[in-house]
Amino acid sequence: MASTIENKVDLLIGVVQNLKTEIESLKGAKVPSARWVSTTELGNLVGIKGRTITNWCKQGKFPQEVIRRKMRGQQYHYKLDSERAVAIAEKLMFGEQS
Repeated sequence: MASTIENKVDLLIGVVQNLKTEIESLKGAKVPSARWVSTTELGNLVGIKGRTITNWCKQGKFPQEVIRRKMRGQQYHYKLDSERAVAIAEKLMFGEQS
């Protein structure tokens, strides 16, 4: 019985080490390269579709100082301040109010 418990502990230690490695690799992935990013770029940073970010912009879920919008044709295209918008989008993803 002791060897079964030791095997399980070894397995758990391996899983934890793998998770630590994955977390470290993800930390660098969320750093945006530009100050102002498109809705698609912001969506990629937080792991959702850019269309969702666009909808949130239209619904007023981002503060006005975080958004720049420009009319192209008959539609607005949005750029967001990446430093603040990532944190706001993550809160919105988990149902928290901005």
